[in-house]
Amino acid sequence: MDEIDDLYVQIDDLARERPGPLELYRRWEQQQWSATELDFSVDRQHWAMIEPAGQDDLMGFFAGFFVGEQAVTDTLSPLVMGAPSEESRLFLATQLVDEARHSYFFARFYSDVLGQKGTMAETLNEARGWTETDSFNQIFNIDLIESTEAVRLDPTDYSTWVEAITLYHMLVEGVLALV
Repeated sequence: MDEIDDLYVQIDDLARERPGPLELYRRWEQQQWSATELDFSVDRQHWAMIEPAGQDDLMGFFAGFFVGEQAVTDTLSPLVMGAPSEESRLFLATQLVDEARHSYFFARFYSDVLGQKGTMAETLNEARGWTETDSFNQIFNIDLIESTEAVRLDPTDYSTWVEAITLYHMLVEGVLALV
């Protein structure tokens, strides 16, 4: 066997071990947390001790996550509807709920820790000011919207769905959120 055959054997083994959508759904049910129940009092104290320059650096980081989570919450539903199976649809629905929970977490964090008052929309608009870069705009305001809109317009086009789900899972979640 040459090296490429070894690689194919390894890929086949990994594919057999990969959890399916229902297993991923089961795992999701077992790993719940509540953004409503979090106590931010210690975070608020720590925030007050950070120098203004450090706070500015962190605000850009927080804003990227907050605006990104809301962008995905706003655009993910076509991927749920276009899923190729009921099992995949169930799992993707968990992703939509999690994105909304993350967005709510940041809304609470902005209010309870950073002291920003106002509606969630007002807080998001404030956060968007920190994310006005060409790369952020390209990913969240152009690519993500265009790809999920294409799925919304034709949820039966599997290749369009794969492109959009790849952008969401691989780039937004797999690269940006993990880094």
